[in-house]
Amino acid sequence: MEFLLKRIPAFSRALGEWESDEDSEIEAESQEDFPCFDSSDKPVTLSHVFRQLTVKNVLIGIGPLQTAFVTCAYQLSKENMIAVVSYHVPSFGGMQKTVQNQVHVHYKPSVGEGTAFVLIPVSKQVPHINLRAVVQLIMNNILNPSVDSRRDFKATILCTQPMCQFQSRTPPDIPSFIRVLTTENLKKPKNAQWDWLEKPNIISGQAAEFLTWSKIHSISAVLCVLFYTPLDNPGYAWQSSKEMFRALCQMQILSPVLASATSNWDTLDDSALKDSCIMYVCGDKPSKMDQMYT
Repeated sequence: MEFLLKRIPAFSRALGEWESDEDSEIEAESQEDFPCFDSSDKPVTLSHVFRQLTVKNVLIGIGPLQTAFVTCAYQLSKENMIAVVSYHVPSFGGMQKTVQNQVHVHYKPSVGEGTAFVLIPVSKQVPHINLRAVVQLIMNNILNPSVDSRRDFKATILCTQPMCQFQSRTPPDIPSFIRVLTTENLKKPKNAQWDWLEKPNIISGQAAEFLTWSKIHSISAVLCVLFYTPLDNPGYAWQSSKEMFRALCQMQILSPVLASATSNWDTLDDSALKDSCIMYVCGDKPSKMDQMYT
């Protein structure tokens, strides 16, 4: 417990100091300012949506790789999408001061006695109060009064980091690997393949916010951080992504929800999301995508 409590403040520091209203050129949106629509583009209220559902688990995929993994593994589509929440973050290098990001929320009653899937396809490491606000909005509504006991509610958070951000004297000599953090600071299971995230590594961005929210609200949560090696060959990037997906499926011992995952990695119909995965693995270099079509 002492170890985890020391890490939570580190998460907040990794995000940087939140800008105050006086210092920020971009005003923070209130939770009422986050537009929320269903799959038919009709306005909805998250509290009303979740009031009708039984949610025992929430699986959160942050970034294009994790969004693609969760989408394929659980065959998510517009049919089981219950909400799309939009929010703004600062834009750098463009004409506009802000850019709009989205959170896609799906629900499947057949997975884990009721599982909500929270997907964030684009998640830049840009410190802004809206990152925290949208996490609070979604999680506060998922954990509604219909949940019988917080002890039965579990959260699984999936995120990715490039290998260059992993700090260790003896990093694993493999293209990708997983490190884990939990709110309960559980000891590593004997048959678990991956280790806990060691010092001095810290996690920033929305992954840190989801884990911090879970800790504050006494929710059992596990964070799986997938460290990967960027590639120069875009032709192999999707194959590399699928290898990472298979590694995530081995985390069943930490998250019962992952035990329901299927390996239909080539069923991803969203070509834009697939291209985002390829660009992500190739280091977000647009020139790499050009090589795919020449």
